[in-house]
This record gives sequence, structure tokens and C-alpha cells, in this order.
Amino acid sequence: RTVPPAVVSHFVAKIASLEPHIEEVLAAEVVAKMDRIADMEAMRVTNIIQHSDDIKARPQREWFASHEKKMSAKEAALEKQQMIAEKVGTGTHRMTRKKRRAREAREDMLEAQEEMNREREESGKQPK
Repeated sequence: RTVPPAVVSHFVAKIASLEPHIEEVLAAEVVAKMDRIADMEAMRVTNIIQHSDDIKARPQREWFASHEKKMSAKEAALEKQQMIAEKVGTGTHRMTRKKRRAREAREDMLEAQEEMNREREESGKQPK
């Protein structure tokens, strides 16, 4: 589909004539936003001044968890993590093939090292 050049030039001129008005509207919106922010700040300050006695009478804020509670929660999380690690260590049915083979290789290597240490002890040599 083609658009006649006369129509295009008409709308280009119309857009060009509206540009100053658009800039005025954008500037007015910026001023209105700044006005709203100033009103909010003024309301906040008046409320603080008006209710300063109530604000000062409030008890000091306390955190939901004290230091002792935080430490006990941390220890409980650590124990839970260790329990999970022990349970994961027993089974291989949920492991990927790569992880299962890596675990088997690690276990085989540890068994070989233990066997070498036993053989050295039996022969009377000191391990390095």
C-alpha cells in the first residue's frame, strides 16, 4: 500500500506544529510531579512536628531475633544441613551419572589409600 506524498507532508506539518505544545505539556507534568513531592514532604514534616510527643514516647525498636536466637537458628540450620548431607551420602539413586561416577571414583581412591596404609603398617614401614 502506498500513501500519497501530500498526505504525508500534511501530517508531518501537523506534528511539527504540535511539538511546542507537547514540550509545554511535558514541562507541566514535571512541575506537577515536583509539586506533589513537595506537598508530600510538607505533610510529612507537619505530621512529625504535630506528633513528635507520640513518636518520642514509642518504645525503642527491637529486632525480631536477638543475637542468641540468631545463633541458635544458625546452629539448627547447620545441623539440618549435616543431616541432609548424611542422607544424601547414603543413596545414589537420585544422582546424575557424572556425580555418581565421581563419588564411586573418590570412594575407590580412598579404599586404595587405606589398603596401602594397612600394607605399609603390616610390613613395618612408616607412611610418608
